[in-house]
Amino acid sequence: MKLPDPLHPAIVHFPIVLILAGTLFAIICLFFRTRAMRWFAAILLLSGALGATAAVFTGEKAAHAAGDIPDTVERILDEHAEWGEGARNWAILAAVLSIATAATSRRTALPRVLAILTIVAACFSSRSVYEAGKHGGMLVYEHGVGVKIMQPAEQSVTPPLHKQAP
Repeated sequence: MKLPDPLHPAIVHFPIVLILAGTLFAIICLFFRTRAMRWFAAILLLSGALGATAAVFTGEKAAHAAGDIPDTVERILDEHAEWGEGARNWAILAAVLSIATAATSRRTALPRVLAILTIVAACFSSRSVYEAGKHGGMLVYEHGVGVKIMQPAEQSVTPPLHKQAP
């Protein structure tokens, strides 16, 4: 099995969904305080943080492979990278807080405080995901970064399989 080249566009969409879904479930956990919901939010946020780490790594590789690019595009690429790194960092913090929330006893006020801190970190991560995606979209759709231009295929000279009736 051959991996996509570049790998970044193939990976980046998973942490986007996982971080946004983890944020939503972290908010839901404030209203429905079941242990399973807290662990589900923690798993989503942890998976999103791991995926964001992979996305940042593959993004750095893709940026180095891009070579010389115009200054305007490089500025957008730098902003995209900064927002992506921010999304990763906030997602890691949200994941750690979410795991701590799920692991604590409900008999104290600590889980509620941790849950609120989780939501704050997850919301910052979601905001960073949005900005990184917006800048990534500008790179691809406005400047064609990472888009391969396909040359038209040569005309095939193979005869048709059947003859048409006159």
